[in-house]
Amino acid sequence: PTVREEPHVALQLALRIGGGESNAASAAARRERATAAIERAVGRGLGGSLRVVGFRAALAASQRYYVVRENMRYHADYFLARLRALVLALGVHFAARGTVETPIDLCFLSLEEIATALDDGTSLAPLVAERRAAHTRDAVSPPPDLLRDGAAIPDRAPRDTLSGEIAAPGRCVATARVVRTSADFAAVEQGCVLVARYTDPGWTPILELAAGLVLESGGQLSHGAIVARELGIPALVNVAGALDAIRSGDRVDLDAMTGWVRIVERG
Repeated sequence: PTVREEPHVALQLALRIGGGESNAASAAARRERATAAIERAVGRGLGGSLRVVGFRAALAASQRYYVVRENMRYHADYFLARLRALVLALGVHFAARGTVETPIDLCFLSLEEIATALDDGTSLAPLVAERRAAHTRDAVSPPPDLLRDGAAIPDRAPRDTLSGEIAAPGRCVATARVVRTSADFAAVEQGCVLVARYTDPGWTPILELAAGLVLESGGQLSHGAIVARELGIPALVNVAGALDAIRSGDRVDLDAMTGWVRIVERG
């Protein structure tokens, strides 16, 4: 759902996070400290002055052109939002005719099926119900990570200690909060360890509340990894079985120096 459809999600996040100017000042201070630390490190030894010049040039270019990346995401989201609005508008027409039950049902149909229904008015409710049930079933039973001879290798039983790839260094001990969809945003609390399958730009506000991040997928250049480094919080990515092993309320020890997250106490 877009913010236009569910504005309360963005409003709740804005009210909970608040402090726009203070947050910006804090981020600026962190950036200045980090920049100074890097310049001291690269400036040591023979040729240090030249390395500092090179670093400053690279940093300036990155800061100047980073907006291109964000603009790309904005225009992609804008296009998808307009496309979704068209689908929902057509869905209202279909629902009024009794072809489907709700406008969003069109997302479970192919273009060919929609075109056919426009011509003959055939009810697609049974087909939508079948696919919605399959979607719900698949959402709680994601595809296996490994296959052998075409068959899935059974997942190992949930463990108290999981390993992953270090995306942002650091360590923290805090209460875990599992986030599967935007519906879980309201439960995210300041200082928690956020556990999810992945993140995207729409999740950035709640990441600012987290003390650490554990993701089942992703790599060094994934959204969650980049934002975690920007925020200075520890993060592990590619943590297999995190959503099965960790539950909301569990107290976890996230060690993004060695690449492990351990469940200290069950919530």
